[in-house]
Amino acid sequence: MRNPFTARIAEKTSSETVGEKISARPDETSDKLNDTVNGTIRDTVSESMNDEAIDTDEAIGTMDKASGSGKHITEINGFRVNTSEVNRYESSSAVLPSLSGISVNLANERIQEGIMRHWKANRVPVSAAMSEVTGEIAVQYDLELLEASSGQKCLQWTVPPSWDVDEAFIETPDGRRIADFRESPLRLWTASIPFEGDVDLEELKGHILFDRDRPEVIPYHYRNGYRPEARDWGFCLRYREYLTLEPGLYRVVIKSALNNAGTLHCATARVAGQGSETFVLAAHLCHPAMVTDGLASSLACCELLNWLRRVEKASSLRYSYQIVLGPEYYAAALFLQSLDESRLKNLKGTLFLDMLGNGQPLHYQRSFQENSLLDSAVEAAFEGNPGAVSWPFRGLWGNDETFYNGPGLFIPSPGIGGAQFHEYHSDLDSPELFSMESLREGVMITARVIEALETDFVPSPLFRGPLHLSSQGLYVDPLIDPDGYRNVEALQILMDGARSVLEISRVLGIDFFRLRDFYRALHEKGLIEISAPPL
Repeated sequence: MRNPFTARIAEKTSSETVGEKISARPDETSDKLNDTVNGTIRDTVSESMNDEAIDTDEAIGTMDKASGSGKHITEINGFRVNTSEVNRYESSSAVLPSLSGISVNLANERIQEGIMRHWKANRVPVSAAMSEVTGEIAVQYDLELLEASSGQKCLQWTVPPSWDVDEAFIETPDGRRIADFRESPLRLWTASIPFEGDVDLEELKGHILFDRDRPEVIPYHYRNGYRPEARDWGFCLRYREYLTLEPGLYRVVIKSALNNAGTLHCATARVAGQGSETFVLAAHLCHPAMVTDGLASSLACCELLNWLRRVEKASSLRYSYQIVLGPEYYAAALFLQSLDESRLKNLKGTLFLDMLGNGQPLHYQRSFQENSLLDSAVEAAFEGNPGAVSWPFRGLWGNDETFYNGPGLFIPSPGIGGAQFHEYHSDLDSPELFSMESLREGVMITARVIEALETDFVPSPLFRGPLHLSSQGLYVDPLIDPDGYRNVEALQILMDGARSVLEISRVLGIDFFRLRDFYRALHEKGLIEISAPPL
C-alpha cells in the first residue's frame, strides 16, 4: 500500500529531503564483493584490510599481529588468510564494515537519530503514535506498510482498539502532580480506560504498580494491551515514590480513548535473491519509552536491509530475505496472514532480534526444531564467542517466534539478543543505557549468520581414499591446528555429497568458516564438486 506518512515526513524535514537522507550511503567501494561460487557470496573484505595484503610466500605456521591494525594472519588448514573476521569478537567496530559494507559513522547517525526521535512515543500495539513511528521508519528505509483494522482477526488473534492518551496524572492531596504521562508513557498502564475523580489512598493503591526489587525504576505495565476485554486503569510509580504516599484524597485524571476504528501497521520489505526460499529478519517496534527492547533492534534490521540491498545489487544473493517490523505478536500475525500458501511454504526460517544494544553479552535461543539450517548458521556465527549462551526455544525471551514456529506453520525461528538486564521493562532502558558498540556487535553477528547461509554448500568428493594433504599443500599441522588435525579424516568421510558444510561443522564441532575455506581449497584444486544445499 502507499505509505500515508510520506507527506507528513516531507513536511517535518527541513534542510534536507527524505530522499537525500536515504541516499546518504557509505562509499560503495567498501563493499568489495568478489565473484560468486555457485551463486553464493564470497568473503567481503574491507578496504582497510586490503591495504595490508597477505604475503602468501611467508612461512606458514605463524600468527602476525599488525600493530594497531587489529589484523590477524593465521593458518587455516594449510593456507594463510586474514582471520580478522574469524577472530571477530576482539574489535567489532573494525570488523563490521568488512561483513556488511555499512559505514559505522553513518549507521551511528541514523540509528541515534531514530532512537531520539521515537523512543518516548506511545508505542503500544495500536495507537496514532505507533502508526506514525512505523510510517516514518517505512519512509526512511523504503518499506511497505501492511495494515489491519481494529477487530480484524489475524490468524487466531484479534487486532485491539487504538489507544491514545491526551493527558494522565495523579495529583497528591497537597497539589503536587506525580505519575504524569507527559513525563513518560510508562507512567500509565497500557490500555487504561478514561477516568476522572477523587480517590482515597487505599483505593488508589489498587491501581498502582511498582517494583519492590528495583525501587528506583518506573516499571512497565503492558498486560492489558493484550487483553482488550480488561476495563481497568492504573499508574506506575517508583517504589520509593510509593512509600511517600500519605493518606488523603488524590485527584486522578486520565483522558484516554479506546477507538475501535484503529489501524494496526506492520512495515516490511523483501530483497529477492536467486531463489524463492526466504528467510525473515524480524524485530518489534512496540514498548513505549524503551530503547533496547524493540526499537534499537528494529533499526538494526533496517541497516541490515540496506546492506542486503547493496549485496543483491552487486552480486546476486542465493536466498531471498524479508524484514518484518511492528508490534510484537500482532505484526507476525498480520504478516503471516498476508501470505498465500506458496509464499508461506517458501519461508524457511525467521531470525528474531531483540534486546540489542543493551551492553550485555549476546546470547541466542534455538528454534523449536533445534536442528534447522538457520539454527546451524546461528551457531556458526557465534563460534568463538566465549560469552555466548545457547538457550532452548523461548528460553531467553518469548516473542514473535511463537507465531512463526507455531502450530500449522512450524517455521524454524531462532533468536539473537542481549542477555536479561537490570533495566528490562523500565524507564532505565533509555538512551543513556544504549550502547552503539553493543548494537554493532548484534548487527555483525546477524551478518555472519547471513554469510553462513549464503556461502554454505554441499561438497562432493571426486577422489577415493584419504587425501595426501602434504602433496596438495593442505597439510594440517597438529601443532598449529589440533582441532582440524583431530578431525581431518572425519571431515573427508562426512563429505559425502549429501551433507552441507554447516551440517558437517555442526557434527564435528569445527568452526564453519574455517571448514568452508578448507573445502574451497579442495574445490580450487579440482578435488571436489560443490552444489547449493537443499532446504
